[in-house]
Formats: sequence, C-alpha cells, structure tokens
Amino acid sequence: MAALALYYPWMHFQHDNWVKLALLTWDGMVRIRSTAIWDRDSDVVRQIAAETDFLTDEQPSREALHHVATRFLNIVSDHRDQLAERYGRQAFQTEFRMPPSQMPGALDDNADFARFWIYTGPHLSKVTDILRAALVDADLCIERDRTDGTWLGLHPTVGAVYTACLADAVATENLLSPATDDARMHRAVGALDQAVDLLLGDLPPRATRDDPDLAYLHIGLEAVLRPTGLYAVPVGNLIRFRERYAAELSAFREHIAGLAPSLAPIAAVESPAVARAHLEALYRSKTQPQLDELRGALRGMGIESTVGVLGLKVDVPAAAGTLVGGAAAAGGHLAVAATAVAMTVLPYLTGRISAHRERARSSPVAYLLAAERNLTGRSLLDRIRSR
Repeated sequence: MAALALYYPWMHFQHDNWVKLALLTWDGMVRIRSTAIWDRDSDVVRQIAAETDFLTDEQPSREALHHVATRFLNIVSDHRDQLAERYGRQAFQTEFRMPPSQMPGALDDNADFARFWIYTGPHLSKVTDILRAALVDADLCIERDRTDGTWLGLHPTVGAVYTACLADAVATENLLSPATDDARMHRAVGALDQAVDLLLGDLPPRATRDDPDLAYLHIGLEAVLRPTGLYAVPVGNLIRFRERYAAELSAFREHIAGLAPSLAPIAAVESPAVARAHLEALYRSKTQPQLDELRGALRGMGIESTVGVLGLKVDVPAAAGTLVGGAAAAGGHLAVAATAVAMTVLPYLTGRISAHRERARSSPVAYLLAAERNLTGRSLLDRIRSR
C-alpha cells in the first residue's frame, strides 16, 4: 500500500467522515484539481488543508493525459459502432429518459441530469482536445458551457471508466494509491489495461473496492474506534493524533505487509461482504491477540491503555507507593487516593511512561492502541471529576 493516495474521480470530496478516515490512513492525498477552481470544500476539508500538508492539488501531466487519450482514441476508432449503440446520444436518452414533470428545469435535454460530467477548462482539463473532439464526433458526449467553465457530459459508464483510467495513469506515474469515496466508481488499479473489457464486455465493470492492505487497516481502526466513530471526533484532535503517531502508523503498515500471503487471496473474492468477513477473521486471528497482549502488558505496569498518554488512568494500588496516595489508599479512601495520585503523579509516572512508550514503540499494533485511547477515551482529570 502506497503511503500517498490519489483521490478520484471528483475534484471535491463527497463525505467528510471518509476524509477523516483518510487522515488516519495515508501520509498525504493528491487531488486532480486546479487551485484556480472554485472552492466547494467543506469546513472539515478546509481545516485540514489550512493546518496540515495532507492535501495537494495537482493537474494531470501531459504524458498521463496523452497515454489515456491514445488508449481511448484507439477504442473509439476500433469499436465506434458498438460504443454508439451502447452509449451514444440516442441510446443514452432512451435509457435515462424521465417524464417531463421530473426533469430539472435548467437542463437542455431529458437526460442531462444523469450524465457523468468532466471538467475541461479553462483552469484544468481532464480530457485532451483531440479525444474530446473524437468523442463529440462519435456522438458519445455533449458539451456544456457554464458559468464555472466547460464540461463534457458522458454516459455514466463511459465517464466512470475514463476517470478510473486517468487515475490509473496518474497514480502509476507518481507512485500513488488510487482511492475514492464514491462506491459507484470502477476500480482504478489496472483500469487502463482493461478499458475495452470495461466498456464493451458482457459483464458489468467491477465496482471500486479498497485494496486488501488498505481494507485491513480500516478494519483495525473500526474495531478500536467503535462505538464512538469519527463523526464525534473534532478535526483538530485527528490532526494532532496523526502528527504524533506517524511512526506507529508506519509500523502497523509493516505489520499488514507481513500478512500479504493471507491478504492476497482475499483480493480475488468478488463479494465485498464475503471479503470483509475474511478480513475480520484474519484480524481476530493475527492482530487482535497482539493488541490484547499489549493492553495486558501496560496494565501490568499500572497504566490503563484505554485513555491517552497525557491522561493516563492510574492504577491506585500500583501507585500506593507515593507518599499521599499510599496513606489514602491504606485508609480505604480510593477517591481521595486518586486525587492524591493526580497531585503527586509525576514522580510515579516518569518511569512508567518511559516503559510504556518503549513497549508501545516496539509493538506493530501500537497505532491501533493509540487510536483507541486517544480518540475514544477520557482524560485522567475527567475520570477524577466523575469520581
């Protein structure tokens, strides 16, 4: 799994929660988007862009555009009649025609609402002029000039396959891992080589799905973040967590890479539900035991691992050796003891934290433990107040 991702097919993210998960998954993410394009980003995305270097907007290179254009020009030349019969204007309007009462009033023909729209200028073009002209000549698309620029409208299948091929070319050129938050899109990896089959094959193109390494990472994160989820976690917390635990994320990626022999067969499973079941079973057998072992080891040090390092829950009996804490605990006043420990905790915790960090750094699952305790737990002060 590449540490850098390429977002496709859109210029703006569709789901904030997906972006939050991406922030915990990759070192960075590239969008095929010009900085001169109007800004329709959400507040979550804008905060991430302002406070981190996670997002980068890039235009596709001439080489990538030319590579994809050459492939599609050959397909249009060799299969023009088949493409027109399946995806041409007449076939499109027949397939997607709606009653006039349901038609959007601002659109010029019955089926414009259903087209896959690709931006072609003036600030960015995802389609070469030669390919655009060929698609228009073959009656496979329409053009629209709007206030924000020029757009090319294609049949949804043609648009999805084209943008998947473009993502494949750009990702290969820049050593990126294609990623999308739109489940309707086709898989980008290998799309360029399979373009003819994706457009003209008898079977529907395979829907996008995370590669098994990435899916396994997400399975692990979901296991420790439930039931809180990411919706409730402020973006600022995620940003700070990402910066602090970058090394642990790299170690967990190495742990996943070591599972390659088990993950490879799962990539061939057609059913997403069955593939997920296989991943969850692998997680329970290979990763969860290591996570449970790490939790147990930290509890043995007198440190509860379900809250953050800066808000550690102190095991009062283990900390009874502190001057005030020991006296209070001996008297049975555990609430007072906890407060006393908080007051005198630094001398006690110095060695514990050092041992804790060393143990965590040496574990390949430390990233999951950090996510569990920092993104779902309460601080020591909160726990003392509740007592």
